[in-house]
Amino acid sequence: MKHLCLLALLFCGGVLMAGTDIDINGNFAGSKVGDKVPKRWNFNQSIKPVGSGEVVQVGDKLGVKITNTAKSVAYFSRMVPVKAGEKYEMSCDVIGTGKAYLAMYLYAEKGVWGGAVSQPAVVLKAGENDLKYTFTIPAEIKGKVPVVASFVFYLNGPGEATYYDVELEKEDIQ
Repeated sequence: MKHLCLLALLFCGGVLMAGTDIDINGNFAGSKVGDKVPKRWNFNQSIKPVGSGEVVQVGDKLGVKITNTAKSVAYFSRMVPVKAGEKYEMSCDVIGTGKAYLAMYLYAEKGVWGGAVSQPAVVLKAGENDLKYTFTIPAEIKGKVPVVASFVFYLNGPGEATYYDVELEKEDIQ
């Protein structure tokens, strides 16, 4: 009986920690090789353009290749409604060179920019790099209460990197 109770407890704990996949079109469905911006994503770079990006083929999948010469080149997802304390895990695979990041852009009511939260830089190594970062929605950022977020992958500084299999999961802790 103790073993049965322990198994039930472990199963329930797994269910409580399970996550919900958020559809941000991380496989870039509906996009075509050569598109500058994949479907349901946005392209954002510094005020003075210094890099570029495009949809490319990665094996049997689509990815986004970023070529950067100086500052930051980013792609950000559609807006996702958020609340303080929620946790989101973003992950992707990356091949290439340079400093890769995952980030979250936060917005208050009426789309007012609140700020960004980013993982520490990941210096890409030869071969496939697995990026994963868990973001916790703050109660406020720069005096504003975030109500929506965009999740971002970007390359900062010189380099060339291809991002693919981009996923976002909201932790369902009850």
